[in-house]
Amino acid sequence: AVLVIALLFGIYAGISFAAIAGQLAYIDIIGAGLVLLLTELVSWIFYRNWGNAHKALWAEALNAFKLGLIYGLFLIAFMLGS
Repeated sequence: AVLVIALLFGIYAGISFAAIAGQLAYIDIIGAGLVLLLTELVSWIFYRNWGNAHKALWAEALNAFKLGLIYGLFLIAFMLGS
């Protein structure tokens, strides 16, 4: 249940971020850089230990949030592109 909530909150955050960054056009590059930094940091935290088969719940929730954030941004990009 925690992972589903984190995924859905990530989708909401991605859609909200795209709407806010679209209105405040002067922070587009900074916002994109921050999102890139966040996703790379979360990926580094989640995938750094290859031998550890059991991941902590907070790490899996953070990874689910990252996936939702990226999905939300792609969703907005496809809606604006059509």
